Amino acid sequence: MKNGTQFTVYLQTEQKFYFRKAGELARENRKDEAKMAKIRANVFGIFANVIQTAESEFPENELSFVREQIEKIPGAWQESLSAAELHNDYVKVMNERIKLDAIIEIKKNFLRIVEGSNNDS
Repeated sequence: MKNGTQFTVYLQTEQKFYFRKAGELARENRKDEAKMAKIRANVFGIFANVIQTAESEFPENELSFVREQIEKIPGAWQESLSAAELHNDYVKVMNERIKLDAIIEIKKNFLRIVEGSNNDS
């Protein structure tokens, strides 16, 4: 996959940043914000693992596998968000929105880094 390494570095850098931020927030006794940062870090980690899986298990179709996962994985989060809204589970709503916000950033950077697009949508 063209620029796959660069995209993996981006994902790992973001993951480390948010884990570091979570630690700082926890030390400041800002536990809710620390949890939010950890959730965001985990999303970046999930997609770093997707890239590794694509490279090792789908070398002929890496790009299509990654594209598929970028669309598929957030679908479960969207369903979870809808259910949480239905049941007024505000903590779950917040957690799912954090995940969905992170995937928007990941998609944008996937397009920019891997596919060479400057699409800001």
